[in-house]
Amino acid sequence: MKLPVVRGIRLLGIRLLVAVVTSTVLFIPLGAQEEAAAATVLRVPQDHPTIQAAIDAAVSGDTVLVSPGTYVERIDYRDKEITVESTDGPATTIIDGNQTAGVVRMVAGAGQTPVLRGFTIRNGFDTAQSMEAGSRGSYPSGHRGRPS
Repeated sequence: MKLPVVRGIRLLGIRLLVAVVTSTVLFIPLGAQEEAAAATVLRVPQDHPTIQAAIDAAVSGDTVLVSPGTYVERIDYRDKEITVESTDGPATTIIDGNQTAGVVRMVAGAGQTPVLRGFTIRNGFDTAQSMEAGSRGSYPSGHRGRPS
């Protein structure tokens, strides 16, 4: 008589274990799908007339894709962890600051990695420095150092 009881407990334990494992396995992929679905691609000028308008509409994790052209504007990431990327590269996609100040403002918090890729940045200057020789110019995005 003790044998059937032990078998019953053992079966109950296996069923419980299978139910817990199944619930956990199903929960993880659903959570991953929700995160992936949250990222949005915002297109300039198709969805938004300016790069800044697309940045303003974006949330962390989104991508702003910019078509070729010269965009006379200054952009501010507004502390968002987003990617702003040209579709065709720096030879055809230009952000022109119109000599008004810094062209791109990108402030990142701890652990954030905002991205700017595939642009020529021109006609701006570093507002933190005096406007001495070498503080203005054109930079392909990703460039470090003095303007070329």
